[in-house]
Amino acid sequence: MTVAHGGKAVYGASVGILLLEARFPRLPGDGGHAGTWPFPVLYRMVAGATPDTVVRNGAEGVVEEFAGAARELVAAGAAGITTNCGFLVLHQDRLAREDVIAAARRLVESNRDVGAIVLECTNMPPYAADVSRAVGLSVYDFYSLVCWFQGGLRPRSFDG
Repeated sequence: MTVAHGGKAVYGASVGILLLEARFPRLPGDGGHAGTWPFPVLYRMVAGATPDTVVRNGAEGVVEEFAGAARELVAAGAAGITTNCGFLVLHQDRLAREDVIAAARRLVESNRDVGAIVLECTNMPPYAADVSRAVGLSVYDFYSLVCWFQGGLRPRSFDG
């Protein structure tokens, strides 16, 4: 028999994602697109955390806002918190799937000992499968990281 304990505002979403104040189209696979995740997530936009403020000014003046937004996500029900970097929002117009694949090919061709690729930016998961097919390597990204993170927060039960 399951007994309910605690008192969260939301149940069933253990990952909370802090977002920069940025408005641009987010494709499925991007960390800011709720359809990316095979589980529910909670989002909180961080007031004043524009890409310019975070990238060019090292988040000066908004660190406490990040902490406060994280506390709000925990109070809402999140068991773990992550954030998106938003760095590529400054270069979004120049970004295309072909550019990412070409960069991966150059990386592998000039470094024959590369065994896997990590796409560090949260905007890159939509390109991971194409990069993997193009270079024949495993590709890890924000999506695979957060799925792994979720798996540790809520391990699957196989008892029924």
